[in-house]
Amino acid sequence: MHIIKYFTQKSNLIIIILLAALVISSFLPPVIIENKKTNWIRTRHELKENIENDIKHAVKNYAEKLFGVLNTTADGSRHFSISNDYVMISFDKNFQMVKWSANSFSVDIPIITKHYLPHEYFFYDTPTFLFLSAYKVTPKGYDFCAIPLIRKYTLNSKYSDNLNFTQKTAEKYSTKIELQSHHSKIIDGRVSGFNLDNNKNNFIAKVIYDTPSQDVQLNEIAQKFYLMQSVLLFFIVCLFVVKLKKFFYSVKNSFMSAVYFSITLILFRAVLLIFRFPANFISTELTDPACFSSTFAFGAFRSPVELFISLIFILSILVIIIRQYLVADPLNKLFPKTKKIKTISIYLTSLIVVLFYLLFWRASGAAIKSIVFDSSIRYFQDASFIPSFVTLFMELNLFIIGTITVLFCLFLLHILIALARLCYQKYNSKSIYIMLFVAVQILGLLFDFIQKQPQGNHFVRVVLITFSFAFIYKYESIRKSNFLFLIVILIASSYLSIVILIHHNSKLELKALKLNTSELTRSNENVLTFTIARFLSEAAENDELIYKLKNRSKDFDQLAFAIWSNSRFEQLPISSNINIINNSKKIIGSFSFDYSENYIWDWNNPTEDFKSQKIIPINLTKSSKVLRGITPVRFENKILGYVEISAIIDLNSLGFENTPPIFSSSNLFANTPININQLKIFDFQNDSLKNYYTDIIIPAHAVKSILNFRFKNSDEAWLELLLNGKRNVFYLYKYNIKDIRRIIAVGLEEKSYIWYLFDFFKIFFVHSLFILFIVSGIYVFFFKKTNRLRYSFRFQLAAAFIIISLVPIIVLAFYFRNITNEKNLNSIYYKLAKRADNIEEYLTSKAKVVGNTELFSEAANTLGINYSVYSDKFLIYSSKKEFYSAGLISNYINPNAFERLAKEEQKEFVTEERIENYYYHSLYHKIKLNNKIYVLKISDLFNYVQLPMTGTEIDVFLFGVYSFAIIMLLFLSTFFANQISSPIRKLIQATKAVGSGDLNVEVDFQKQGEIKELVDGFNKMVKQLKVTQNDLAAMEREAAWKEMAKQVAHEIKNPLTPMKLSIQQLIAAKNDESPKFDEFFYKISATIIKQIDNLKNIASEFSSFAKMPSINIQSVELVGLLNQTLTIFNDDGIDLSLESSEKEIWLATDGEQFQRSIINMIRNSIQANSKKIFVSVRQIATFIELKICDNGIGIPVGLREKIFDRSYSTKKDGMGIGLYLTKRFVESMNGKIEIEESNEFSTIIKITFPI
Repeated sequence: MHIIKYFTQKSNLIIIILLAALVISSFLPPVIIENKKTNWIRTRHELKENIENDIKHAVKNYAEKLFGVLNTTADGSRHFSISNDYVMISFDKNFQMVKWSANSFSVDIPIITKHYLPHEYFFYDTPTFLFLSAYKVTPKGYDFCAIPLIRKYTLNSKYSDNLNFTQKTAEKYSTKIELQSHHSKIIDGRVSGFNLDNNKNNFIAKVIYDTPSQDVQLNEIAQKFYLMQSVLLFFIVCLFVVKLKKFFYSVKNSFMSAVYFSITLILFRAVLLIFRFPANFISTELTDPACFSSTFAFGAFRSPVELFISLIFILSILVIIIRQYLVADPLNKLFPKTKKIKTISIYLTSLIVVLFYLLFWRASGAAIKSIVFDSSIRYFQDASFIPSFVTLFMELNLFIIGTITVLFCLFLLHILIALARLCYQKYNSKSIYIMLFVAVQILGLLFDFIQKQPQGNHFVRVVLITFSFAFIYKYESIRKSNFLFLIVILIASSYLSIVILIHHNSKLELKALKLNTSELTRSNENVLTFTIARFLSEAAENDELIYKLKNRSKDFDQLAFAIWSNSRFEQLPISSNINIINNSKKIIGSFSFDYSENYIWDWNNPTEDFKSQKIIPINLTKSSKVLRGITPVRFENKILGYVEISAIIDLNSLGFENTPPIFSSSNLFANTPININQLKIFDFQNDSLKNYYTDIIIPAHAVKSILNFRFKNSDEAWLELLLNGKRNVFYLYKYNIKDIRRIIAVGLEEKSYIWYLFDFFKIFFVHSLFILFIVSGIYVFFFKKTNRLRYSFRFQLAAAFIIISLVPIIVLAFYFRNITNEKNLNSIYYKLAKRADNIEEYLTSKAKVVGNTELFSEAANTLGINYSVYSDKFLIYSSKKEFYSAGLISNYINPNAFERLAKEEQKEFVTEERIENYYYHSLYHKIKLNNKIYVLKISDLFNYVQLPMTGTEIDVFLFGVYSFAIIMLLFLSTFFANQISSPIRKLIQATKAVGSGDLNVEVDFQKQGEIKELVDGFNKMVKQLKVTQNDLAAMEREAAWKEMAKQVAHEIKNPLTPMKLSIQQLIAAKNDESPKFDEFFYKISATIIKQIDNLKNIASEFSSFAKMPSINIQSVELVGLLNQTLTIFNDDGIDLSLESSEKEIWLATDGEQFQRSIINMIRNSIQANSKKIFVSVRQIATFIELKICDNGIGIPVGLREKIFDRSYSTKKDGMGIGLYLTKRFVESMNGKIEIEESNEFSTIIKITFPI
């Protein structure tokens, strides 16, 4: 029966099912794998069909989007501005372009209309893009539309993303997919393919992909089963942990319960670690060790999500330990009773606690340092407000680390204070707190000095210790759970973690200066030669290049750019140039990256061998050299042409000064915590400044300091310089190249307080969202539990102050941001316009002397301005022509600019344009040369425009300063709300005390105003109530006695009359010597006795009337009742504390009279000038002991026997009834009350109740 009952329990049944599934899953893989091997041909065929269907379905979806856009162009009646991702061009019937989108390219529409029907989609292939295209016939001509499906070039910058519609399918089936519209690979067993037809069933491309591999598929099956087994085991362990919960609750020893629970959580985490959960189940940035990885604890922190899981387990264990400690309070039972041994034990334990406190502080600093140094995430590199998801997740981990640190430090400090109280019982709390505070601060300072590498700074340590003491002191003075305490802990956790993060990030920035310098000086001819050789080998095998050379195609400039961008050269800060040469030895395509000088090879020199790859170095100047390489491009052993690459090693160039941001080489230091724009780089050669990268002029004294700096034992050093009145830290590196003595100085300006505020609030804003989420969750839980939400008057006041003040601040910040952005935009356009005017003036002055093409180039070189020139809608010149030839920028004028300048006769037009995801500003300026209209285009893409205040500086200023203002507003609002609501709260507590029967309460409030009048009125009312109560009691007692006297007199008269008559009758019988005297005697005696009994009953009833009211005996939980009673005195400025041997202590008593008695004694202690009152309750064997200890003036020896007497009081206005009633109540419960100890410094009153 027990077995059946065990198996029918739901949780046990689930575990059994999961175990059975786990066993079955261990036998299934070999069977399924063997079946797959047997039926592999059919499986491979199914996989091929799936790949084919997925690709065709994807193309069909894009075609639907394409036709949706094409059908909205309304016969070319308006500009094509639907999306910047689509290319839309409208032609007239003569195939002349009349409308176009901003990203249009050259389209051979006659050839298209010849080969394809209207509304038939096809692939339009260029060297840089593969487009899905279609056209339609309109009454005015033709509308052409294209959508890019594959981007063939690569820009490894943050502004570029990968575009390939086959990528999802390729990842799904673990293969590589290519679309080829002009040539195909050889289809063999390793490569498969299929024809892709369009909506007219015409061939448009060949899809080539790697044939699915049997080994890959079988490995995937085995991996899936392994993951399934891991999931099953995970759930089994989870269920076991849940079932162990009952066991933990059944353990009576709180300490052992916490230990068991902690061990279980540690084992659970180990299981997750062994099965690599969740890294084996999900593959995102959160599981990527490249984002964050630490080797500590056997890989428990090897990725962001692993770090998060480990921190949650640590936090759970810590919360359990703290909770069990607060419930059990084991310190009283821990130490021996012998005083000397106890004192020594407490001292040793205290030292261990302090050591743990400081070690944990160091460990927390090390953990946050790891988040900075062991991570590729740069938290402060840019000024963006919205972090990426993985950055947000790491900031959550940072917040959890801060929370663990604060909780554990508070826990250890609470133990330390409790130990001090055990050792120094004669000292009050303030003295103990002050002594411990000073001691811990001194020990912390010594601890920092003995460390070689402290994991934080002194300021943060001092703040943490100060906060810990202040928090514990406030918590113990209130002695109840307060929702505000949680918020304070969370805010302190955020502050602590962010400040330490900023501290370590500053250290990383200094380290980055050294790394950046090595990047600038690591140009190595051998490495560059290897890079060129690899580039030439890959270019010679480029299928696109071979096809185009073989078919004598066009667009070789775009192909040259695509080949260059997909190579290592796109990421190097080196000037380079690629040329494509046909078999006639003519350059047919090229792309230049900051270097455009072509090299003329001596093709007729018999000693020159161009049949194989060759690389030659050529010295240009004393400090620069060019490496040139060339290789033939062959097809079937026939040379179709050549690829040439040139790269410069130039000591006079840093390599990235003039590089547009769209190239990854523009951000050479992307993986460092420093934004390149923050650096100041100076290059000294032979004691003269040859090159620099900064927007300031280096003063003579700084140059002298760098050149005269004495390098000691190495070629590197650190130097602090003042530039423009601001402190800068420079890393100096000295080395020699041939006869050139070179010093590279890379400096970073010390951050201003505005920057530090921005960095702090940038993360604190995210942490505030976490805090808001936690608080909201608790509120929702509380609402579900109680079905109501409570908002205090103080909270409502603070919220009102914050909202009223916050709204105008936020509005003002947005207004200032918009105004500054508008001014910056106007400044950009103004400076671009001034440059356009300079160009126009220069061109106009020399238009009749020099030909237009030469004149345009001369103007660019002379004025140092990069610009482009359009005639009609076509580009005819650009100082950065390579960007247009490469297809990055359209060769057609911006359509909006063309319409405004040509049709609306405007002089200038400004607009925002983009290359991929990088936006820049362009100004189009119309000029007239030799009676012909031209349009100049000047943009800040190629021309640096210095702004009075950049967008980053605006954001830093606004976010930093306004965030600080908001924080100050929160504190001030809370402070003033507390000041206003404080007397109200005191009145509430006093009202509760009055309701509990304490009429000695008095609210102290010294400030003037309406609240003062309210408080005075309340105090006066309580005094009047007390007087009225006493008067009423006296009147009631007098009236009761009068009525009782009447009743007693009446009742006494009734038996006295018959008694008198009986005695008179007896006397008469005696005098008459009546023979019935004996009979009369017995009869009258019985009557008198009866009347005497009546008098006795009357006396008993009168005695009962004079006794206290009857006691209402109930089972009362004393710990909760005492906590509730102590809260009445929260606002009296008294240090009240309660200590209990048990979590709950029950006693059969009258709860109301018990509480009234405790109030009387605490009120007496307060009136005896006590500032600290300590209440302890213990259950000992068969009785309960209650002690009330205070540090008041004490009770003189001669008065100790009188204080419990009725009507005795030492106060002028006292009635002497409080302690009398308390004693009478205690004795009515068979208890005992006594003064255990009393002197001039303290008093202890002990009460015992039998159980």
